[in-house]
Amino acid sequence: MTIKRIGTLCLLILIGMSQSILSNDIRFQSTNDIVEFGLEHNTQLQSKKKLWEAEQKQAAILSGLPDPKIGIRLNGAPSNTDGASFDQKRFIASQSFPFFGERTRLVKLGEKHAELAYYDYVKEKNRLTLSILNTLYDYYLTNELMVVTQKNKAVLDSMINIADVKYRSGSGLQANILKAKVLKGKYEERYLFLAHEKTLLLESLKSLLNISEGAISFDGSYPGEIELGENPDIENWITKTLVMKQESLRLNIVQHKVDVEKDRLLPDFTARIEYWDNAAIKNQVSGQFMMTFPWFNSKNTSVVKRAKDMELSSLALLKDSKSTVRSLLITLASDIETTSTTLRLYDESILKDARLALSNFQKAFEVGNASFSDYFESEQMLFELEENYAKLKNRYFTQLTTLMWQFEEGRIPNG
Repeated sequence: MTIKRIGTLCLLILIGMSQSILSNDIRFQSTNDIVEFGLEHNTQLQSKKKLWEAEQKQAAILSGLPDPKIGIRLNGAPSNTDGASFDQKRFIASQSFPFFGERTRLVKLGEKHAELAYYDYVKEKNRLTLSILNTLYDYYLTNELMVVTQKNKAVLDSMINIADVKYRSGSGLQANILKAKVLKGKYEERYLFLAHEKTLLLESLKSLLNISEGAISFDGSYPGEIELGENPDIENWITKTLVMKQESLRLNIVQHKVDVEKDRLLPDFTARIEYWDNAAIKNQVSGQFMMTFPWFNSKNTSVVKRAKDMELSSLALLKDSKSTVRSLLITLASDIETTSTTLRLYDESILKDARLALSNFQKAFEVGNASFSDYFESEQMLFELEENYAKLKNRYFTQLTTLMWQFEEGRIPNG
C-alpha cells in the first residue's frame, strides 16, 4: 500500500470519526427548547409522573365492592331417608356490602391522594425548570463577564500604548506601564477562570438534561423584563401559590381521613345464598342477610381521635406555611422591584457617565491634562460597574424565575 493510499485511508477515518462526533451534538434554538428537552428526558420527573398515574388508578380501584365468595360443601349431614345413605352438596355464594356512602368517601380520599401526587409531579417539574433556567442564567452571566473582561483588556492595551509613548518621550513613568500591565495580567487570569466556570456550567446543564455524550450548543438570552404591578393583592397571591395549594390539599386529605376512620363504627352487610343438592329429598334454597356489629371500644375511638388530632396538626402547619410564604413573597417581590429600578439607573445614567468619564480621561491624559492615576482609576471604576450591572441583571432574572417556578406553576399572578 502506497503512502498516498494510507494518507487517504486515514483521512477517511478522521472524517468518519468527526461525522460520528457531530451526530451526537445537540443544538437548541432557544431557552424554551432547552427546558422542554430537560422536562422530557429527566428520569426523576418521569418517576413522579408514573407515581401520579398509579395514584389515579388506585382511586378507581377503591370504588369497587369486595370480591364475591363462592364455594361448595361436600360430606355434610347424612340424609335420614332410605333413598340416600349419605349427604347433600351445598353450593354457596356470598357478597359483602359496606355501609351506605363508605365507598364514596374512600373514592374521594383516593382522588385527593391522586391530586397530591399531581402536585408532587408539578413541584418536581418546577424544581427542574428552575434548576435549568438558573444554570442557563449563570452561563449567560459568565459570558457577559468574559465580554466585559476582554473589553477592558483592550482598554488597558490602549492605556499601555499611551503610557509607553509618554515614557519614551520623557513625560511619563515606566511604573505607569508596569501598573497597567499587572492589571491586564489579572484580567487575563480572570478570563481563564471564567472560561473554566463556563465549562463547568455546560456540564451541569448536560447533567440536568440527561445528556451523557456529545456537546450542546444554543443561542439564548434573558427573557424580557416583567412588571409585577403596583399594590398586588398579596392574600390572593398567597392562596394561588403552588405551595399553599399543596398544603391546603394535605389538610383536606386529613379531614377526609377523619370521615373514613369514623366508618369503623358503622356496620357492614353480607348477603349469602345456599343451594342444597339433596340426593333423596327435594332440593332446597336458603338465603341469609348478616350485619357486623362493631365494638365501641377504645381501639376504634382511639383511631378516630388520632385522625382528629392529625387534622388539628395539619391546620396549624397550614397557618405556619401561609405566614412563611407571605414573608417570602413580599421579600422576593421587593427585591425584584429594587433590582429592576437599579438596572434602569445603570442603563440611564451610571454606565453612560462612567464610559464618558473614561473617554474624557483618556483624551486628557494624552495631552497631559490628566494624571495616569485618574485615567487608571476611571478604567477600574468602569470595569467594576459593568461587572455589577451584569450581576444585577442575573440577580433580577434569577429572582424572577424563582418567583415564577418555586411558588407558581410558571406564571406571575396579576396585581
